[in-house]
Amino acid sequence: MHILESMYARNLEENDLLSRFVHKLLTFELMPLNEAEIEQQMSGFEPFKAETENSKAHMRELIRQLIQHNLRVIEKYYSKINISTLSRLIGVPEDRAELEICDMVVNHRI
Repeated sequence: MHILESMYARNLEENDLLSRFVHKLLTFELMPLNEAEIEQQMSGFEPFKAETENSKAHMRELIRQLIQHNLRVIEKYYSKINISTLSRLIGVPEDRAELEICDMVVNHRI
């Protein structure tokens, strides 16, 4: 993400939405997660356009990465937290939060 920010700074300046996403991913801030809104906003960009072959897979991966980013942010500030509070903070159902935590623990990302 740092490389993206440095190499494509001019392109990011032209697109406020992408600039905000990149900036938030590079900082330790929670990103509000509304899947429908994110899909609508990102549908104009090449990898996420409906006519591309893997657009749904790219969108699922983007949402997954946003959830995992939020989990890493919460890990930095909390040592103990209930799953219900965690899911409310990151904006996903409890089972989805638990699934992502399990994946991150198994793959040594958290």
